[in-house]
Amino acid sequence: MESLVYTVSDVAKLLKCTETSVYNMRDKGTLHQLKGVAGVRFSKKEVESLVGINDEYTPIAFRKMKVEVDRLQQENNRLKSEIKKITSQMLVIVGNEL
Repeated sequence: MESLVYTVSDVAKLLKCTETSVYNMRDKGTLHQLKGVAGVRFSKKEVESLVGINDEYTPIAFRKMKVEVDRLQQENNRLKSEIKKITSQMLVIVGNEL
């Protein structure tokens, strides 16, 4: 099973920096050390997010995507309705000209 945490060494390799830099990021609050875990460990998701590796299938990302899909469906329905109105108005105009 794949580990859900990174060690200081793992983070340093991923960020291509020194372990001291990783500790400095922790001390500045850029990275948050996991509590209740032996040694200095960081959340894999947090570190990968910092690096720009995004997992589009996280629950939060899925909810955001669902909200966006719902919004786009509403907009699509509104646009279809507007097209129907314009089409019927054009038919009336064309019918009056004949």
